Amino acid sequence: MSSDPTHYTKRVKRIRTASLTLAALLAGLLVLWSGLQSGSWFDAANPTGPAQAELKDAVLRGENAQGKPYIFRAETFRRRVGEGEVYDMIAPDMTLGSPAQSDTTRAQAQTGTYNQQSGLAVLSGQAIVHKGQDTTITAPNMAFDTLTGDLLVEGPLVMTHPTRTIKAAGLKSSNEQKRHEFSDAIITLRRQGQP
Repeated sequence: MSSDPTHYTKRVKRIRTASLTLAALLAGLLVLWSGLQSGSWFDAANPTGPAQAELKDAVLRGENAQGKPYIFRAETFRRRVGEGEVYDMIAPDMTLGSPAQSDTTRAQAQTGTYNQQSGLAVLSGQAIVHKGQDTTITAPNMAFDTLTGDLLVEGPLVMTHPTRTIKAAGLKSSNEQKRHEFSDAIITLRRQGQP
């Protein structure tokens, strides 16, 4: 009995097609995985327009360069056309670090912008930052680097802590060096528990 050459050719074509399909699927999974590593959108209700130009009730989760998790929430993320991964935000709420950690940073504002590639969030409209469990900073505008944890505040700002209140024209805060530089600051010291 001789084997049918057309049967063999069809089988090879099916195997080749299955291999190419599997390769394309794996490539797609790699692209998706790389997106998850740099920050991915979850729980976005009502995405609209090309490439999800507007996300309602969106949540972005990712991890910064030091391995700390971050979460961005906003009523609306609106992608800027022609500006890559830049989003305008309405009512942003951001957390850097795990809620169980004592050095977690949380920021809220009325509006803001977020550049997903650079990790820079610019918050405006009476921005409030809670650093750890006992320090709060309020200011009209601030820039927060989600990758490094650095903070740049344009004052006038007020920083409250159980032992002091600082009013200043500006603040540069380095998360890695644990260094805070205030400009034109007035510091009021008090005993803990004193109003």
